[in-house]
Amino acid sequence: MSRVRLVITAGIAATLVGLFIGFSPIHHSGDDTCGSAFVPDDWFQCPDQQSSQRLLAFVFLIPGGVLLVSGLLSRGKKGD
Repeated sequence: MSRVRLVITAGIAATLVGLFIGFSPIHHSGDDTCGSAFVPDDWFQCPDQQSSQRLLAFVFLIPGGVLLVSGLLSRGKKGD
């Protein structure tokens, strides 16, 4: 596997993990949920949990996006 393909694959994987974390429901008390980090519910019951989960999602999304873009940009270079 070439380095470019490895960088693109790592970027896709990190982006998917970030999206999974961001769209996973946040459990409140019992069966109630607070929506997710990217799609809060109407009540906005637990902003602390949503902001911490959003931050964790961005920890994966930002480097994943950077890896994906850098891999796609270096794909066109010759000699690789």
